[in-house]
Amino acid sequence: MAAVDPRTPPLPAPDAGPDALACAQQRLEVLCDLGNSICAQRDSAGLFAAVPRAIRELIGAERFFLALVNEAGRLSARLSFGIELPKRTEDWPVSHSVLRRVLDEGVSLLCDDAQHDEALGGQASVLLHGIRSVLCVPIGLGPACVGLIYADHRAVTHQFSETDLQFLTALSHYVALGLQNIQRLQRSTGAPPAASANLEQELYRDHQIIGSAPALLKAYEKLRRAAGKNVPVLLLGESGTGKELFARAVHTLSPRRDKPFVAVNLAEINENLFESELFGYEKGAFTGAERRKEGRLALAAGGTLFLDEIAEIPLHLQAKLLRVIETRGFERVGGRDRVEADFRLVCATHRDLSKRVKEGAFREDLYYRLVSVTIDLPPLRERAEDIPILSDYLLRCLKSSKRITPQAMRRLQSYEWPGNVRQLVRVIEAVDALCEANDITAQDLPPPISSGLAEGESGSGFDLLRDVVSRAEKEHIRRALAITGGKKTRACVLLGMTKDTFFRRLKEYDL
Repeated sequence: MAAVDPRTPPLPAPDAGPDALACAQQRLEVLCDLGNSICAQRDSAGLFAAVPRAIRELIGAERFFLALVNEAGRLSARLSFGIELPKRTEDWPVSHSVLRRVLDEGVSLLCDDAQHDEALGGQASVLLHGIRSVLCVPIGLGPACVGLIYADHRAVTHQFSETDLQFLTALSHYVALGLQNIQRLQRSTGAPPAASANLEQELYRDHQIIGSAPALLKAYEKLRRAAGKNVPVLLLGESGTGKELFARAVHTLSPRRDKPFVAVNLAEINENLFESELFGYEKGAFTGAERRKEGRLALAAGGTLFLDEIAEIPLHLQAKLLRVIETRGFERVGGRDRVEADFRLVCATHRDLSKRVKEGAFREDLYYRLVSVTIDLPPLRERAEDIPILSDYLLRCLKSSKRITPQAMRRLQSYEWPGNVRQLVRVIEAVDALCEANDITAQDLPPPISSGLAEGESGSGFDLLRDVVSRAEKEHIRRALAITGGKKTRACVLLGMTKDTFFRRLKEYDL
């Protein structure tokens, strides 16, 4: 096993051939892009979204994950590919001695043949999981180490090279710098970074909800406080915002988590079948009722009943539902025996229920029984910062190696998304299926997104500030080059820019 001090700069191979030089150039370009992307992120979701592609494409790892050290001093996975990581770190199917050494000593490790590496001492986890090649690097140096990036391959020995180790180490430095920038930003705005990170991690780990937008975390934090109490919860949000996922989260966080979760979309039920679907019926209650059937209320006994699109329930049944809530009991259609109704009620709607009350379409007394705990779920257009990590997650679910170019991502983030996350899922599935190239460009996006907004438009005919600044900066650099006769060093001095920033802008603006 080779150990490398992560502070050691990579050295060029003296005998590197054309292929190696081309690969090095590609990695350098990726690192530059990642540096720009990572250091510009305002939240950890966007930060981690930029990492997987580089590891998949340029290292050739079969499995990898990025984990940070939590407040309890234990590793907590923030992203993974090709590997299932149980809640207990001790159960992770990886080389635990490698993890411990990277964290304790702060070194980057490369193992060519883990099965026969004396340093691993025939470690049981290595033998059990058939691990052959291992790469692992710390995130942060020395006492500032906050986590690690781990990659391995179970079928091939000598899968990784020293160059791979150096590349992954450089990548980890960018991640560490990005995390520091985010923490400074959160401190300057008064946001509690640890609490936000924990909420974001819990959302993904326990409920498969992805995002770190403040509005999303605020909604979830309110849900957590209410989940332990046996009170109705009303979820308000547009179609496709994840209301059923949040309803399941209420159930999972409640004392009823081991009992049934019954979901009913009232908008999909024929009006003539509402009563029998909800309350059930006795044999002979109507033509065709050949046996007793339990309704959804009875099926949810002891657990949680989720009534989606509650505004669609017919007015004549609203009184009966109200009586169930108040008396905790009901009768089946055609029956007289009382059935106990022991369930937690969670409702959801995309409509304005208070307006429906004023219109006489929804009972005021039922309305006030449902709104005791109301949680507003933000539409996707109000959490555009989550779109990069959502898109990357969806591509990984499709086992796709494609990446979305920055221009295409800007289009995705500036789109209004009337169908919210559900619509984003369909779009990502479509472009992955139809795009033949590895890079998904703006032209590959469907017309409402690719042509609905021209470059530099916000959707209201008003130019986005970032595009105005970019155009002005590009023109100013062009003028400086003209004044200095194309001498780039003099133009850099004239503009008062650092060399790194100046040459990065030249490449970005194709000057």
